[in-house]
Parts: sequence; structure tokens; C-alpha cells
Amino acid sequence: MKQISSMNKGVKHILAIVLVAVLIASASAYAVLAAKSNTTIAANDTTDTEKLTQTAEKATGSTTIPSADGQISKEETVYVKTDASGKVTSTTVSDWLKNAGTQTQIADTSTLADIKNVKGGETFTQNADGSLLWNTAGADIYYQGTTTQALPVSISTVYKLNGQSMNPQDMVGKSGQVEITMHFTNTATVNGTTVPFTVASAMMLPDDTFTNVAVDKGAVLSDGNNAIVVGLAFPGLNDSLGLSGNTLDLTIPDSITVTATAANFKLGPTITSMTSNVLEEAGLGQVNSFGDLDNSITKLTTATDQLVAGTLSAKDGANALATGAGSAVTGINTLADGLNTYTNGVATVAGGTTKLQNGLGTLSAGANSLNAGLTTAKAGSEQLVAGYKGSDTQNGAAQGAQELAAGASQVSQGVDTAAAGVDGMDTQINTSIDAIKAQMPQGVDSLEAAQSALSQLIAGRTQAIAVRDAATTVEEMAAYNQKIDVLSQQIATLSQGIGSWQVLETIRGQLETENADGQTMLDQLAALQAGASQVADGAADLNAGINGYDAADGHHAGLYEGTVALDAGLTDATQGSTALAQGANTATTSAAQLADGAATLASKNNELTGGMAQLQSGGAQLDAGANAIATGLSTLNSGMTEFKTTGIDKIANLYNNDLKGLKDRITKITDAGKAYNSFSGISNGMNGSVKFVVESGEIK
Repeated sequence: MKQISSMNKGVKHILAIVLVAVLIASASAYAVLAAKSNTTIAANDTTDTEKLTQTAEKATGSTTIPSADGQISKEETVYVKTDASGKVTSTTVSDWLKNAGTQTQIADTSTLADIKNVKGGETFTQNADGSLLWNTAGADIYYQGTTTQALPVSISTVYKLNGQSMNPQDMVGKSGQVEITMHFTNTATVNGTTVPFTVASAMMLPDDTFTNVAVDKGAVLSDGNNAIVVGLAFPGLNDSLGLSGNTLDLTIPDSITVTATAANFKLGPTITSMTSNVLEEAGLGQVNSFGDLDNSITKLTTATDQLVAGTLSAKDGANALATGAGSAVTGINTLADGLNTYTNGVATVAGGTTKLQNGLGTLSAGANSLNAGLTTAKAGSEQLVAGYKGSDTQNGAAQGAQELAAGASQVSQGVDTAAAGVDGMDTQINTSIDAIKAQMPQGVDSLEAAQSALSQLIAGRTQAIAVRDAATTVEEMAAYNQKIDVLSQQIATLSQGIGSWQVLETIRGQLETENADGQTMLDQLAALQAGASQVADGAADLNAGINGYDAADGHHAGLYEGTVALDAGLTDATQGSTALAQGANTATTSAAQLADGAATLASKNNELTGGMAQLQSGGAQLDAGANAIATGLSTLNSGMTEFKTTGIDKIANLYNNDLKGLKDRITKITDAGKAYNSFSGISNGMNGSVKFVVESGEIK
């Protein structure tokens, strides 16, 4: 921005001197006229011609060149009359020789004819070469003469009525849209350089004849009854400065066009004032800043190239960010599907472990009762063996054996049923765990994609901040602060979602532990089943032995063997029932732990679901924000490229191709204007100034 500001100051300095300072130097008259356009000026006793002459001379900044102490000067005014089209009909020159008050004679030079002293009785002698010698007696000399010499600036006026060119006299009395264009051609040169004339034309358009009055390069005033139009032109200056066809397409006017709506057309005289010293008075020869401007142009083009390259890099990074954000959204949606399956499985596991815990409680109580009963049965079997040896209490033993066998069979069946239920529950748990595990890889892959997108997002935010800073440097991209804030919010949301996934990883570990505990419980139930089977087998043997008793002789061949087998079986059964009770108690404890773990998993479902919702929402915002940033940076890059090619490059080309030599041209033009100090001639070493007043003929 500093480079642009520096360049602007340099260009403004030059172009202001070329285009604007000429107006400032014109005694500020044109600026005043433009500021008062369409306002009213006071009427006075001067004639219309005098009023127009004063207005035109003020607009051109015609001034008197002061004489230095002890120095004689010459001030010249050329009065020209033309017809309505601009053809010269007469030229009268008035010269004022300003005596310093000490000279009794003044040497002068003039090409005029019919010279006469118009103020005073001082006499002169004229030689064939045009030299004059005035006898002044210390007084100023005022004299006039005529000439047929061509004007340095010729005027050609074109009239149109309703778009058709027309002889001005043929327009009298007609009505319609009037267009009057005055073309000025500058033919005056000094040492091959065109003299910089400033031309101002003034015309008076009565309100009862003209309405909708306008001028393309000037101002429209009013005296209450008339519209007074003043236009400015600088014929030849555009070519002298070398601005024709330049990169910025600058044009300094060399014509004036007035438009109006006329009713019963007629027009009074037009007064045109011309002078050549405007650029000198503007200080145009004091331009010394081209070295600084050259340095600023170089720095500006370098900085602009860097900005364009930077915005291109940022655009590429933003496009990559947008692509990564789209992949992250896809991964997040896959993760959401896996999480739904997981939460459903957790709910199923929680319900199953509760049922398992209840069933194992009942089983533990039965196992303890069985253990107690078998202990009693063992004692009875020992008595039975002793009784058999003595052949007493046969009926009681038989009845006890039958009841024992029946009870042992029921216990064995109950244990088998419990074991089958636990095994089914284990299958259900394993199925849920397997389903959850199956979703885990997809979730992990999605998590990795989300983490990768998060890394891209953070990098994109850093890059966006850098672009925001570069945009601030050129005061073009303040709008990116809001996008960076949105990006920061999306980073926070994505981080929260990834944090929720870490909870899921922890829960998965707990689930693996609970599954191991369930396997331990199944192993213990297997031992319990073995013990119950031993009890049932022993009781069956006892029952067979007792029921094989022969009532005829009071004995049975297999009774003793059965009793011995019963006693041995009860020994094994007692040992098995003890293991059964211990296993049931351990299984109950493990089931409680499994139920607690499943409940913990279930309690995390809402947290995971909420985190997943945040992650999905953040992913959508991330995708939208990344695309918006990519679009914005693409627009910024396009804008910077256009700014470079249509702005900075044009200015640099203008400077390098046109303005580098402008200082020399300005100096030459200013010197030419200063050197053109007389129309009819001036003595060497004498200061002088000249102005032209051209009065066109009336159309009536």
C-alpha cells in the first residue's frame, strides 16, 4: 500500500502539473467559474462584449508581467475580429511600453503597420527593418497598429441544428437542438516545440432564446437574463506532452462544444482569450521528482508481482483444504453409521448381562443347597454300608436311596439348564462384541480421516491468516477475518468429536475385559456340570442296589456292591458339589462385574451420540467454510491479477514508455511558452507578454 501511495503521489504530481495546474495558474478563474456553474453573477453597466472579454481573460489567467527595477518591458494585446465561422477579418495590436521612469528614449521593434500613439504626444521614428525609437521623456508609451499576420492559434467554428451542419447565417430564426463546436489549431512553435496556449471562449445565450444550455469543458453562469458559457481548451498541449494514444488514454481538450435548445435562433458575439504563459506561472519547470517516481514504480511492480504469487499459492492451499474437508465429511458419516451399530450392541449386552446375573444368583443358591444335601447323603451312605453288613433297616435305606437319586437327578438337570442359559448368553455377548469389533476398523479409518482433515484444516487456517495479513497490506481482503473465525470454531468442533471417539476406544477395552470374565464363568460352570453328573450317577447306582433287594431271603446279590458304589459316588459328588458351589459363587461375582461394565458402556451411549452429532455438524460447517474460503481466495487471486494487468502494469507501461521523458518535454514546453512573449515583435533583452482577444461576428 505504501508503494501504491508513493506512486500515486508521483503520478498525481506530474499529471496535476500537466492537466490541473494550468487551471490553477489561470488566476483561479476557471476553478471559480466551475464552482459557480449555473449560479447568478451580478449585472453591471458594462456592455455584453466587455463582460464576455473580462470573463474570458480571467479564465485564461491573462496577467501583466511586472518589470524589474530599472528595466523596461512590453505588454501586448492582440484584438482580432472574425466572422461567425472563425475567419479573421481584422487584427489590431495594442502595445504598452513600460518605462522605468529614467529613460528619455526607448528602442522597440514592431512589424505593425499604421502605428500611432494612442495616449500622449510622444513621437517615434521607424526604420525599414521594423525597429522603432520612441522619445519618451520618461513616460510610458501606448501605441496601436494593424497586421495581417496569421494568428498562432486559428479558430474554426461549426454549427449544427438538429444534428445537421449548417451555415450560421442560415440558422437565424430557426428552432431546435443547437450544437456549436469551436476547434482550435495551434501552429506556434519555438525551437520546434509547440507553444502551450490556453484558450477560453465565452458566449452569452439569452434566456428568452436558449434553454438547457451546457458546455463539455467549462461552466455555465447566469446574470439573471442570460446564460454565460465559458469553455477551456489547450490546443497542441496533448501532442507536445506525448500523451496522445498513451496507456491511460489521457486527452487534453483542444475544442469546446456548447449545446442548447433554441427558439428563434440568434447569437451575439463570442469572445475568445488566448495566452501562452500559463505553464510558466504554474511552476511546471520545477518538476524534479522523476527519480523518486522511477524508484516507486519499480518497487510497486515488484510488490504487486509478489502479491499475485501469494494469492495464487493461497488459492491452491484453500482448494486442497476444501478437498480434504469433503473427505473428512465422508469419513465422519461412515463413523456415525458404525457408532449407531455399536450403541445398539451395547444396549443388547447390557440387557443380557442383567438376566445372566439374576440366573446365576439362583444357580448359586441351588448349588449351595446341593452341597449341603450331598454332605448329609454321604453320611447316610456310610451308615447304609454299615447297616448292610448287619442286614438291618433295609426299607429305610431303600426309600432314602430313591429320594436321593431323584433329588440328585433334578440338581443335575438344573445345572445343565443353567449352563445352557449361560452358554447362550455368552454367545449373545460374543455376537454383540463381534458386531462392535467389526465396526471398529471402519470407525478407526474414519477417525484417521477426520484427524487428517483436522490437520489440513489447521494448516489451512494458518494459510488463511497469512492471506488475511497480505490482504490487509493492500487493503483488499478485510472480509477474511470472519471466515478465519468460522474456521477456528470448526477446528474446535472437530477436536471435540475426535475426543468422543477416544471414549469409545476406552470402552472397547472394557468390553474385552468383561468378555474374558464371562469366559472364566463358563469354565466354572463346566466344573459344576461335572460334579452334578457324578452325584446323579452315584444316586442311580444306589437306587438300583436298594431296589434289587430280594424280599424272600432279605438280601440281593448286588446290594452290597451298589451300596459301596453309592458311598464312593457320594464322595465324588460331595467333592463336585463343593466345586460347584465355589464356581457358582465366583460366576455370580463375575456376572455382577460384567453387568456393571455393560451398564457403564450403556451410560456412555448418549455421550457418544451427542459427540457424533457435534462432529457431523462441525464437519458440515467445515466443508461449507472451506469451500467458501476457496471461492473467496480464488476471487481474490482473480482480482489481484486483474489489478496487476489493468492497473499497475498500465501505469508502469505508461511511465516507462511515455512519462520517463516527460520532464524534458515539460521543460521545453514551458520554455517555449516563456519565449513567446510578443506577436508583433520585441527588442532583445526586453521582458514582454502577449495575449489575444478574438471577437467573432454576431449571427442575426
